[in-house]
Amino acid sequence: MIAIYIDKDLSRFFGRITYTVDLVFRTLGYEYKYIRKLSDLGEHDILLYYSLICPSEKEAYILALNRILVFIPFAAELYLGSAIDPNRVINSLQELKYRMPVPVFSDSDPELVPQVIRRTDLYYILFTFDFFANIFFQVTGGRELLEKAVSGSGNNNPALIRLRSYDVIPCVNLLLDFLGKTFSHAAGEFGHSLLLRKKIWPYGTQAVGCIGHQVDSLQKWKFPGIITSLLSDLLYLYRIKYIGRRLWSRLVYLLTNIEEYWNFDRISELEKVFNTTSTFYISTSATPVCDYSINDEELNISIEKLLESGKDLALLVNWEKEKNDSFSIRKTELEKSFKLNDCGICFTGSLPSIRIRSELLNKYGFLFHYNSGSEKSLSIQRGMAFPYYEHYESQEELPGSEFFRKKYCLEIPVLFSDRQLLMSPGKYPDYEYIRRKLFILLENVMKCGGLFSLQFSFSNFTDIFYLEKLYHGVLTKLRDDGVLIMDQTSLARWWKSREAVVIEENPDGIKIYVPYDIDGLSLDLYGRMTENLRLPGNVKKINNMLLFSFLKADSTIRIEFERK
Repeated sequence: MIAIYIDKDLSRFFGRITYTVDLVFRTLGYEYKYIRKLSDLGEHDILLYYSLICPSEKEAYILALNRILVFIPFAAELYLGSAIDPNRVINSLQELKYRMPVPVFSDSDPELVPQVIRRTDLYYILFTFDFFANIFFQVTGGRELLEKAVSGSGNNNPALIRLRSYDVIPCVNLLLDFLGKTFSHAAGEFGHSLLLRKKIWPYGTQAVGCIGHQVDSLQKWKFPGIITSLLSDLLYLYRIKYIGRRLWSRLVYLLTNIEEYWNFDRISELEKVFNTTSTFYISTSATPVCDYSINDEELNISIEKLLESGKDLALLVNWEKEKNDSFSIRKTELEKSFKLNDCGICFTGSLPSIRIRSELLNKYGFLFHYNSGSEKSLSIQRGMAFPYYEHYESQEELPGSEFFRKKYCLEIPVLFSDRQLLMSPGKYPDYEYIRRKLFILLENVMKCGGLFSLQFSFSNFTDIFYLEKLYHGVLTKLRDDGVLIMDQTSLARWWKSREAVVIEENPDGIKIYVPYDIDGLSLDLYGRMTENLRLPGNVKKINNMLLFSFLKADSTIRIEFERK
């Protein structure tokens, strides 16, 4: 287990620090605890020491004799949010050379590589930069604030150009992977420690993909709208292909009454070819931006077909058009109409502050929020290609990791949205350009074992002429690269079930308690153990990984081993 000591002098930032520490170790899958004194250390715990002052080698022996000790220096600047000094922060930008270039803000050693002091009775790792503050800065939108602060001098600002060069790199994923490799390497080399880690994805899969479809509109043409749209099209006569497609679309509708936006079968047939699944986001009532209601009989038939084929449903809401109190009503309507046990949500339109949004989503018990991210460019928002819980100030009232014990709404970040392709009516980026950038994004996420998530809308699936071709290409790439595709509800349930699994070390081995049903759980083990594990029948060992078959809720697994 990892024991974390936070210097009492950092109490002003305790809420932000513990939020970050919890996010880091729950994502990585390590068991950890906070300690206030050295007597709280277990026999084979790894000690992580977070402080302003670096312990000397002599002090390290006092702190962690026969242990692994990891020191991370504290830097307050990156915890200040909107109160940061942008000039100071931008001038501290450095680059960690890892699997890909990773931006790190630090005033210290430009090498950024941890120093290791290795003795027979001590393994001391000294970080040269504040790892946790950099994670907090990224995940809470610090880079966005920084870009906004320096953008006043124009898009040609060298600092702004440098920052944007990291847009397609999952920086947080890479930092987490860097820390995980640091711990596992140390535990594998130093014989006094035992380290267990829950693999991030089911069955030890390298990466996961998920796809969402916003059912934003089901009717492209209405008779009054056909006339007015003809007039507006006169503004784009210079785009011959665009005008031609629009005229043909009107003619087909007038002759056949076929709704071009009714894309349920079209999308389902495409996904059936790849034996994959996805989530469909449905509005429960007509609004100025959604032209249907779930009371529509034909729509109900289409949705039932989706559910029978294994598709997933979640709620679509336009924040600007809804009253806050209506979210609970909409959620109940969707769950009752289609017998759902859990419900996620996706918003259209601009969003309010994180605090307001998060408090409402948590209040009404949404399982997850599919965060649509940037609509301007292909980028990894906040450097995060993992599910996570957003931070807002009132969370800091919760001591330690109490925040993660609450049933809060999980954020599933979107890396690509078809809305990023909308330049102007009928004008979209070149297909090959988008395909190339999208595949770069996918490959970067796969390199660090992250989550590749896409979002499409029914209207764009028709209006953007190459979108089906692009989707087919992405599904082919995901299949060929062995990416596991999950719907968002299954993904959120897996994530929450995995993080709830409790692992305890005892003199004879380890005990694993599973609060909720989970399939495909796997563990990596490093350190003091032999190859002669006594495994129950539902556990398979592959090298240093233990793979479990389906585990029922409220079950306990015991694994015994002899220490070296």
